[in-house]
Amino acid sequence: MKPPKGYKQTELGILPDNWKVVRLDTITKIVAGGTPNTQVSQYWGGNIRWLNSGGLNNKIIYDTDGRITEEGLKKSSTKEIPKKCILVGLAGQGKTRGTIAINMIPLCINQSIAAIYPNSEIFHYKYLYFNLDNRYNELRQLSSGEGGRGGLNLKIISNLFIPLPPLKEQEKIAEILNAADLELSSYEKLIALKEKYKKGLMQKLLTPKIRFKEFKEQWKVVRLGEVLRERNTYAEKNGKYNHVSLTKDGIIPKSERYNRDFLVLKECKQYKITMLNDICYNPANLKFGVICKNDYGVGIFSPIYVTFEINDNYNINFISNILTQQSFIDKIRKYEEGTVYERKAVKPKDFLLGSIFIPKSLKEQQKIAEVLSSCDAEIQNLKDLCALLKKQKHALMQRLLSGKVRVKGT
Repeated sequence: MKPPKGYKQTELGILPDNWKVVRLDTITKIVAGGTPNTQVSQYWGGNIRWLNSGGLNNKIIYDTDGRITEEGLKKSSTKEIPKKCILVGLAGQGKTRGTIAINMIPLCINQSIAAIYPNSEIFHYKYLYFNLDNRYNELRQLSSGEGGRGGLNLKIISNLFIPLPPLKEQEKIAEILNAADLELSSYEKLIALKEKYKKGLMQKLLTPKIRFKEFKEQWKVVRLGEVLRERNTYAEKNGKYNHVSLTKDGIIPKSERYNRDFLVLKECKQYKITMLNDICYNPANLKFGVICKNDYGVGIFSPIYVTFEINDNYNINFISNILTQQSFIDKIRKYEEGTVYERKAVKPKDFLLGSIFIPKSLKEQQKIAEVLSSCDAEIQNLKDLCALLKKQKHALMQRLLSGKVRVKGT
């Protein structure tokens, strides 16, 4: 198909006539971080920020704790990079590989990060940031290795081709997308405030430091074995049940990021069934807060996970609010077994030995749960709005960064 007037066919598809296609290493400097030697740790707390690959998830890197002194830098193979570099995660199985970030301060990076230096005469750094961030899935696919355990490298990053509009148009595109980011950020901050408010409210209602006037009965201590019973029903992965993941964010549909099928023994491909309103937790990741109420519905997941149903005479939402509190998690972890930290786990039989403090009245449990559920609903509405804004921003990025929509005045 012949490109429309004002456009041309390129190796990156149809682009405006006055846009170029350039290879990254032809327009700027690209480096990877170094590995600090053991001496560096002696100089922590200086005036140069040290960033590891996990820090890329912050997307915009400002000044925070975690520094390295100039003296320590001299005794290390690591590199200090200037501000406004585009950072690319080279390694990391599920979270950081392919992640793009910008540093707004000079810092030192490790070998898991590549830095694309700023070059304002050729490209606007924010334009390049949005361009590469929009290509996350492409970067993941370019990773070497098998089984999702590969990585990127400098050769792959250097050989990336990008569409390059005139500098003025790059700046205008970056301004528009930056405004969308700022709007998203304002909602994310509001969500954080609402979650903090709910946490404070929980600490008062679930202790109980405050009570509703109509309830006078004393609270009681109950063993979790009286409240919960383990669900041990299994099914094959044959399409009858949706395959789900257990994460810190709750029960969600299975995705590539959470692919853990290798944890299921080949000779026994049985998956555990979980039902709506079950309490589910990961015995080894309870320490990281992986416990939730199943709001998704019927599904199957790895048999290493634990799923409980809540007995009658207890309010499901009240119980789930107690069991997902950090104070409860800290308390139940006294039953952890194992010699290696990563593998320490709380077995279901030991979990049920734990106890909680609850109202005797089911109506009081329900009243407290209703208040907390209204907070949850408000937070979820804001999260849904954020998800919509992210979707709209992504669509806008696709159009602006491909030249399908042009910015006026450039």
